Amino acid sequence: MQVVVRKFQSGQCRLLLLLATVVGFQLAVLAEQLPLKRYSTSDGLIRDYISRIVLDSHGFLWFCTPEGLSRFDGYIFTNYGAEAGLPGSVRDLLPARDGTYWIATEYGLYRFDAEGQPAPASICIGWIKGKEVGASRL
Repeated sequence: MQVVVRKFQSGQCRLLLLLATVVGFQLAVLAEQLPLKRYSTSDGLIRDYISRIVLDSHGFLWFCTPEGLSRFDGYIFTNYGAEAGLPGSVRDLLPARDGTYWIATEYGLYRFDAEGQPAPASICIGWIKGKEVGASRL
């Protein structure tokens, strides 16, 4: 058995390397083009300005906004604002191990239950203009 080794000329090697690089870049660009969807208030988001986005263990995306909190399940938004017991701008959200959510607003700290519903005022801690408006029973 005879093994034939063919030596490429310098120009052929460069052309082959250039071709492999171009094809590699094209594949990389195609692989990185993810489908993006822009959501706004017309899609159900409580407000277009978002200060923080949190992903919880259930797969919900929570959007903290100046008007309240929006929960996105991949299809629809569920909004929680002043009418749901969250006064003021929502600054942050922290999912707890027990399934509740701690929500920081400009007026204080609030707790939601596992269903994402506001907890009764007796188990919220809130301050409005320096005055405590709720007490914790934790």
